[in-house]
Amino acid sequence: MSKVKMKNTNNIKGFTLVEILVVTLIVLTVALLTANVYRTVSRRNLVQGEAINISSRLEQIRSLAEAQKSISGGYGIEYRLRFVSGNPCTVIGEYYNASTTTWVTAPEFSNIAIPLSQRISFGVTTGVTNSPTDQPTGTPTSATEIRFNSRGFPVNTSSNPPTAPKESNAIYINDGTTNYAITVNILGRIQVWAYDRGGSNLWVPITGSGR
Repeated sequence: MSKVKMKNTNNIKGFTLVEILVVTLIVLTVALLTANVYRTVSRRNLVQGEAINISSRLEQIRSLAEAQKSISGGYGIEYRLRFVSGNPCTVIGEYYNASTTTWVTAPEFSNIAIPLSQRISFGVTTGVTNSPTDQPTGTPTSATEIRFNSRGFPVNTSSNPPTAPKESNAIYINDGTTNYAITVNILGRIQVWAYDRGGSNLWVPITGSGR
């Protein structure tokens, strides 16, 4: 009858406390790095999503303004998207009523102010000193409204319609860290830009439509 050879268990070693602590530290470090990356990406996606939403609403307002060409006596009617700071910030679509010489909420757009995420503010964070390339040079300043005439061109906001074409039309939004811009050039082209802090410190176009 054969004998079963028993293994010498004295040579089997377990993990030491130091090894367990090192592995635990590595796992925690990787988890923290992953969480930070996730938060950064989520934050950037939130701001970019709001920027794209604003550009879509500008497209809608411009289309409503252009539609006035097919209405008798519609020439000269202007539409605008107004930007109101607060908690949350909101956007409001309006048109100019020539009969009452007042701006009225555009029901085709929305009867109420449309809120942005509570994390979003208008303007740029400290250190952003230049504007996207389709805007006049200088310190980036967020507009309080952008108007369109019946030809779909952005126009001045300093007086009541009819008003002349306007070159500088930009909305800037941020969450305290990430910056995006929504611009309308003098021909009515709407673009979304992201501010690159990766060394270039330039505005990078994300989307664009129109002229």
